[in-house]
Amino acid sequence: ETFAAAWDAGDAAWASVFASPLDTPLDADEQRRLFDAFDLDGSGSISRREFVQVVEDLGLRIPRDELSAVMRAAGADDSGGISFSAFAQLLDTAVEGSTTALGRFAGEVGRAARDMYAESPRRVVETVMRALRHANEPYPFHGAEVAVRYCSPTNKASLLSPQVFAAYLKEPWYEILTAWDELDMDEDEDDVEANLAERWEQLRTSLADIDVLVRVRGDDSWTVVNWKLSRHNGRWLTDALSIN
Repeated sequence: ETFAAAWDAGDAAWASVFASPLDTPLDADEQRRLFDAFDLDGSGSISRREFVQVVEDLGLRIPRDELSAVMRAAGADDSGGISFSAFAQLLDTAVEGSTTALGRFAGEVGRAARDMYAESPRRVVETVMRALRHANEPYPFHGAEVAVRYCSPTNKASLLSPQVFAAYLKEPWYEILTAWDELDMDEDEDDVEANLAERWEQLRTSLADIDVLVRVRGDDSWTVVNWKLSRHNGRWLTDALSIN
């Protein structure tokens, strides 16, 4: 909300939020992934329709005339499309400063790309799962402390102390969270396109539904732990989990 308000207020307000939208530029792989997310039909060029749709999905309230100016500045070709090289140059302007519409646009879009690949919902789930498995390392109640830290405001567990949360983990139906030996995040790391689509949808909706497979050594069957997360002020937090 802070960023949206600053955007609506204009250049001066935006610049006051931070000096530069990104501390470091997106690398080539990050730029390519973001370009592919904009290039909805896979044509190798971002059309005006695709540009507008993705910007709206990101929740950026940009007037159409300003959006057209951004596209022209980004080097839209005669057909109205933006090539990857032009798109990469657009993203690079985010590092140079945020006092122009082009710079602040590039910064916000670049921030969205970082959200897709930095603290993703799967990474949050894995962080909490591993903390719970070693619940008292490196100090007592550390695992419960991490779990509570990643609870959303709508999750009543966010109000618990680590000590109380740890007591709940002793209940039989939660035992697998602290006793598992094998963990499978149920993600095909080689399917880049599918993973990108999943993360983009999560970013667009601010919701995520993640299944994790765990089992105790020697067991033939896996237990499914389902996590439901949502984004709050840019952070992925746990709304609920169920064990099957």
